Amino acid sequence: MKKIAITGPREPPSVTSDLVDRWLRSLDHTDVMLFHGNAKGVDRMVRDLGRSLGFRVTAVEPHYGGTIPGSAAPLVRNAEMVSRVDSVVGFWHGKPYGGTLNTLWASQKILGKKPTWFLTEKCDDLWAEHIFETTLKRPPLHWEEALRLWEQSKSRA
Repeated sequence: MKKIAITGPREPPSVTSDLVDRWLRSLDHTDVMLFHGNAKGVDRMVRDLGRSLGFRVTAVEPHYGGTIPGSAAPLVRNAEMVSRVDSVVGFWHGKPYGGTLNTLWASQKILGKKPTWFLTEKCDDLWAEHIFETTLKRPPLHWEEALRLWEQSKSRA
């Protein structure tokens, strides 16, 4: 069974639900398991629509408290989610910040392959590609620390 993590903004533009719907319907629900971070927006859209279409859907929640500082918990969760899947798909707004971009970057770092992403905002595709490629070469803010914390949490388990 193929495992796919899906990520996207918490406040997606209206076009996103149609993109997510069409993309999910293009998959074989008997051969794909979906993972999401259970944040509002695209994550919950994937959860609800995925279940209604018959997919197995798994939420990977951030672990607040303990040895991981609160602000790093979602970043560590994203690294954990990416480590559990075969591929990552992002519904991205094309801006050079945010959890979606960070998760796409983690896909490159952890899985060693470029994730699939769909633009959800009207912007220049070449500009978005430039932002994405630049980000893959330079980690987003706090990600090196989040990956270090994630590695530590794995060694304690």
